[in-house]
Amino acid sequence: MSGMDLKNNCLLIALLCCVMAVCMPTGVNAQATHPGIRLTMLESGLVGFAAQITPDLINGLLANLTIPPINGEKDLVTYNITFLSLGNLSFGVPTVLLSAQGGVTISVSSASGSIEIGYAYKPPVIPGGSGTASIAATGISFNMFAYVVEQNGYPVTKAGTVSLDIGDLNINISGFFLNLFAKLLKPLIKSLVESQATTALTDMINTFVPTLLAKLPLHYPLPPANVTMIDMTLVDSPVFTSASVSNDIKGEITVIGSSDHFPGVPSPMPAFVNNATFQILVNQYVFNTAGWAFYKTGIVQRNVTSKDLPSWLPLNTKYFGLLIPALYSNCPGCDMILQFKLSGAPLVNLSAVGHDGILTNIDTAMEVYVVDTTTGNTRGVFILDIDVILNLKLVYNEFLSVIEGEFFLPPNSTFDANITYSAIGDFNVAELDLVIGYIFSKVLLPVGNEYLRDIGIPLPQLPGGIKLTGLQLSYYPHFMAVTTNIKLPSQPTAAP
Repeated sequence: MSGMDLKNNCLLIALLCCVMAVCMPTGVNAQATHPGIRLTMLESGLVGFAAQITPDLINGLLANLTIPPINGEKDLVTYNITFLSLGNLSFGVPTVLLSAQGGVTISVSSASGSIEIGYAYKPPVIPGGSGTASIAATGISFNMFAYVVEQNGYPVTKAGTVSLDIGDLNINISGFFLNLFAKLLKPLIKSLVESQATTALTDMINTFVPTLLAKLPLHYPLPPANVTMIDMTLVDSPVFTSASVSNDIKGEITVIGSSDHFPGVPSPMPAFVNNATFQILVNQYVFNTAGWAFYKTGIVQRNVTSKDLPSWLPLNTKYFGLLIPALYSNCPGCDMILQFKLSGAPLVNLSAVGHDGILTNIDTAMEVYVVDTTTGNTRGVFILDIDVILNLKLVYNEFLSVIEGEFFLPPNSTFDANITYSAIGDFNVAELDLVIGYIFSKVLLPVGNEYLRDIGIPLPQLPGGIKLTGLQLSYYPHFMAVTTNIKLPSQPTAAP
C-alpha cells in the first residue's frame, strides 16, 4: 500500500471517528449553541462502514512500520535481525462500540499475518549463516479507543487505550537458527512488533490524523462570484451515545470580509428523525443566513429589457400606458428597463412547509426606467416593492449524486406590490399583476434555477464500493432532513 493510500485511509478513520458520523444527537441537544447542520450516523451504519475500511487501514499502517534491527549475543552466539516487516493481515468483522465518554472503540480478534525478516548469526565454532524467513503470526488482537473532541472548530482525535497483541509466532525454518529463534528471538520479535505497532497506532490517532484534519478547509466560498462563504466549523465536540454519533456544524453563510451576521440563531433539532443509518439535518437558519448574505452583497439583481420578453409583451410606454395611463402621458414613445433586486433578506419558514416545497418569502424591488429613443437618456419613473411567496423544491439527482433546488410560483400565487417612489403620481398597482407574474415565472426564476443547478449540494463519496441508498428528503418544523442508508458491496439494497 502506498503512502498516499495510507494517508487516504487515515482520513477515512478520521471520518469514521468524527463521523461524518454524520452528515448529527438523541432527543434535543442540550448544548447552549445549536448547530445549523447536524450530521449523525447510527451505530448500525458505523459498524458496516468500519468493517469495510478497517482491513485496508490496519494493513496499510502496519506495512509502513519502521522496526529497528535486533543485534545481540547469547552464549557466545552473535545474531542480527536486519529487517522486519509485518503485513498480509487477515481478520474477520471488527467490533465497533460507541461510548458516551466521547469516542469509539474498534476491536479485532483472531487475526493472522506474516512477519518477514532478514537474519544473520555466528556461533563460536561452527559456521554461521544468513538469509530471510517468513514468520507466521497468529492469534493477533487489536484494540483502539479514540476520543474525538472539538478544538478551534476542528475535530481532533486523541488516543485512549491502544494495543496490539500477537498470540504466537511460528517460523518455517530448520537447523541452528530454529533453536536460536525458539530460545531467544521469538519473544524479542513478538515484544518489539507489539510495541512498535501500538506506538504507530497511537501516533496515528494523536498526531497524524489531527494534522490532516487541521488542513481541511472549513470555510468554503460560494458562487456566484465567491463573495459569500459557508462556515463548516464544529460548534462543539461530537456527541456519542451507544446508538449514534453526531457532529454539530455551524453552517452559517456570511459575506467574505464582512462582520455582519444574520440576526437570528438556529432552533433546536433532534439527533435523528428515523432509522436511516446516515442523516443530515439542516436548520432553516442556514437558508436564512444565505438569504441575508446574498441580500447584503447586492449581487442578486437582474435587468429585464425587451430582448427578454416575447413580441406580444413589448417593454415600452405605449404598451404599459394601457395599464398605467400616467406613464404614457408623462413619457410618450419611450422604451423601458425593469431592474429587479432584493429589497430585503429572503426568509424561509420550515414551520409552514408547502406540499411541493419550502415556502420562501422574498422582498423584491422593481425599479422602472424609461429610455428616450431619440437621445438615449434614461431616468427612473417609479419603484415598486414586491412581496412574493415562492416554493423551493429540493430533489435528489441520483446520477450526479447531488441535491438540486428549484424555485417555482405556487398555484394561484399573488403579488403584494406597493409604490415606494413615483415620478408620475399614484396609479393602480394591481394592473401590473399579470405582467409581474409572467416576468417572475418566465424570466427571473429560470435564471435563479440555473444558478441553483450549478451549485447542487454533492453528497459524500464513500470508499471501497460503499454507496448511499434509499435517500429521502423530508421537512419538519424549523429544519429539513436528508436521510439515507449505507450499502456495502456485499449487501442487498436496504429499505429507507
